[in-house]
Amino acid sequence: MNKKIINLAASAIVATALVGCGDKTSAEYVDSANKSLENKDYKTAIIELKNAIKQEPNEASARFLLGKVYLDLKQYSFAEKELERALDYGYAANEVIPLLSKVYQKNGTNKSLFKLTSKAKGLKPKDLAELKFYQIQAYVKAGNDAKANAMIDELKGISGGGPYSKLAFVYDLI
Repeated sequence: MNKKIINLAASAIVATALVGCGDKTSAEYVDSANKSLENKDYKTAIIELKNAIKQEPNEASARFLLGKVYLDLKQYSFAEKELERALDYGYAANEVIPLLSKVYQKNGTNKSLFKLTSKAKGLKPKDLAELKFYQIQAYVKAGNDAKANAMIDELKGISGGGPYSKLAFVYDLI
């Protein structure tokens, strides 16, 4: 009887070790997700990224990539959650904020959109202009013309702001 229990326990240990050998690392899941994205297989990429996050919940790059996928799929609530976490866990603000500003604009999350300005240091002029443009839209929708006009003036002053700076001139005419 004891020998039977020992054999059973040994078999369980070996089986567990073999199953553990097949596990991917978080980085391997992210690599696999990137390959899936190259093939436009978003469903598999999402699963791979969720597996990476399950292994390392504070993994900023997996969360950023998952947020980006959700944004591409127009799943803005999910994108907002993952991009916010990517930013919280230290992913580069200059990469997250442009995407997060789009998400906040789509979700109508104006308070969060306005708060992004404090984190916007180091953004490229085009990305800063995009953020400011979305903020203008939010102020206009809220009926706050004074802040919208002040933001229009700021946006017009951004050199290299691309199409968003030009749109400020259009808003100024309205």
